[in-house]
Amino acid sequence: MIGWTCNMKITVFFRAVALFLLLLMPQTSAEAAFSPGSEAKSETVPVELTADFMSYDRQREVFRGEGNVIIHQRNQTLTADVVEYNQLTQTARAKGSVVYTEDNDRLECDFLEINLESKSGYVEHGELYYDKENFYIRGTHLEKLGENHYRIEEGNFTTCDGKRPTWNFTCKKADVTVEGLAKVRGATFRVKNIPFLYFPYFVFPAKAKRQSGLLMPSIGSSSTEGVTFNNAYYWALSPQQDATFYLDLASKKGVAIGAEYRYVSSETSEGRFFGYFSEESSSYREEKYSQLLDREKERWNLFYEGKKDFSDDFFARAKVDLISDREFYKDYQSQTSLRTAERTKTTAFVTKHWGWLGLTGDVEYNKDLLKSNGETVQRYPQIFFTGLPRLITRTPFYFSFDLAYNNINRDKGVEGSRVDVNPRITLPLRFLKHYLLQSEIGFRETAYFDTSKDDGLDDNRGLFQFRTELSTKLMKIYERKGKHPAKFRHSIEPEISYTYIPDEGQDDLPFYDEVDRIKEQNRIAVAFTNRVIGKFFRPDETSHQRELLFFRLGQFYDAATSHDPFSNFFLEFRSRPTSFCCLKSNLEYDIYDDELEIFNAMLRFQDKRQNYLRFEYRYSIDEIEEIDTSLGFGLTDTVGIFFENRRAQQENRTLETIIGLDYHPQCWGAMLTYRIRPSTDGRDSETKIMLEFFLKGVGKVGRFGAGD
Repeated sequence: MIGWTCNMKITVFFRAVALFLLLLMPQTSAEAAFSPGSEAKSETVPVELTADFMSYDRQREVFRGEGNVIIHQRNQTLTADVVEYNQLTQTARAKGSVVYTEDNDRLECDFLEINLESKSGYVEHGELYYDKENFYIRGTHLEKLGENHYRIEEGNFTTCDGKRPTWNFTCKKADVTVEGLAKVRGATFRVKNIPFLYFPYFVFPAKAKRQSGLLMPSIGSSSTEGVTFNNAYYWALSPQQDATFYLDLASKKGVAIGAEYRYVSSETSEGRFFGYFSEESSSYREEKYSQLLDREKERWNLFYEGKKDFSDDFFARAKVDLISDREFYKDYQSQTSLRTAERTKTTAFVTKHWGWLGLTGDVEYNKDLLKSNGETVQRYPQIFFTGLPRLITRTPFYFSFDLAYNNINRDKGVEGSRVDVNPRITLPLRFLKHYLLQSEIGFRETAYFDTSKDDGLDDNRGLFQFRTELSTKLMKIYERKGKHPAKFRHSIEPEISYTYIPDEGQDDLPFYDEVDRIKEQNRIAVAFTNRVIGKFFRPDETSHQRELLFFRLGQFYDAATSHDPFSNFFLEFRSRPTSFCCLKSNLEYDIYDDELEIFNAMLRFQDKRQNYLRFEYRYSIDEIEEIDTSLGFGLTDTVGIFFENRRAQQENRTLETIIGLDYHPQCWGAMLTYRIRPSTDGRDSETKIMLEFFLKGVGKVGRFGAGD
């Protein structure tokens, strides 16, 4: 089931009320509940009944129990000072310290009356604790008018413990039809019993499961967008599908609308559609954009992601990501990964397998977000036919192949069709038990058709390829005994390989991607891998594994390169010595110029209290050097602070800074955030102050400022 978004709506109040009243329905039969004696039986489940004194009025057909009355059936228990059951009218009455429990849920009231035939009932001064969501429902008068129809007077709802809750919702009257409408009069949101928000009258759909209704709006302020009001409506179409509609208003920016549709039609089929459209005001565009780049007044985003499995070997996947301009994500997205994306990619494919054979049909559309898209390559349609290594009968050889057809489209530059065929023969040989020599020989033929090109370009290319690799693995197991037993597997994996690709002139071929320019190789490569994996045993004799260390380094020598034949020295490293510490790094070092060309490193600490530190450094000799830092620390059990910073080191400027304070007591929370984004090409600087307020079991109630 998808989208339990109902937990983020005020209408969760009515769901809890419905649960409260549903608990009022006794689960025993009328006769079994109050028959004289210590035990009675329903048609299927025995009922235990005890009391200090029991009597029966034959004229009125009323059973009466007094003093410490206890009725128990399965996981349900009803206790009261006095209980009466009228066999003629099928009405049960309980008064005096009435307590009804089911599992961990608990109802307390002064008086309970219910008719088991009509399923109508009445409660005075009742309180329910619903354990699953920590819900408390209280009401002076609660009336059950039918199986799904309820009336509440002087009621309130909260998820806070204690007689004086930090917050609650109160209402004078509410008329609720489960799976229908909830009509509420005089609803007030209170903080420490002080009225904060008041709704004289409103109507919400009241669902016992997922609920349609208005999501809580967010109100904010931005230095560039002005005062904002973002609202959304959630529509629970069915248990397998739902939708959300968005209406966003900004005093400077203008109006934006959006919609999202989600479905899960089966375990093998699901998807999500999203669309967003904004029409920016002319005054906002003149004030905000120092350079318009390729922005238009109307800006939009269309997105779809879905899958369909027809069988285990026949399936389809699709992802559509279309935007109006290459600045859209920078201006409208709060996620860092999308704001800094270099391109968007739309793709859809269908794949079918027949044992060792596989066929895929694919379309691909790309949008470059860093430069003009005139020369960006679009590939549609594409067909890939592959054969996994398969033993040739009565020989030690394996046969495999790749066949690809690509139709290339773009606005500027050469376009056309390409067929690339690469059959291969592989011979794996194992000797001296621990050594593997694997050799592969292949021929690659690439042909071009319907190319829009200048005269003189070739239409095909043939390349011979040969590769052989010698490898082994040295391994030893270490064992740790005692209070915290564990086993450690240490392996050393050296390898040496040789690759040969002859020189083939390719300058006259169309150039779409790396397939069209395969360099000559006469290369010897050496690599060395060191790996440690730990297996840790729990007291209950279960276990878990963790990669403690991975270390790989290598280099190659290419005789086909007359100048600087030695490649960059490369190293890859990752380690997770404890469950709360992780380190990753990779680098390339130029041995001729004696300098780093690439260096990336990430360090992360996170403990059980969710205190964390994350440091990430990215460097490339091509003028890329960025430092990302984020940390969070819990000052107390309810108060935490966090900090995030992205900095372009070579440009000597900060890309984004976020400072925040998080307060989260037992049943509510607040987050205060201050964000700074400096000016960039095409976008002015921006500051945001945001205060978000959350209620446990209800969700986001208000927000001042836009952003994450």
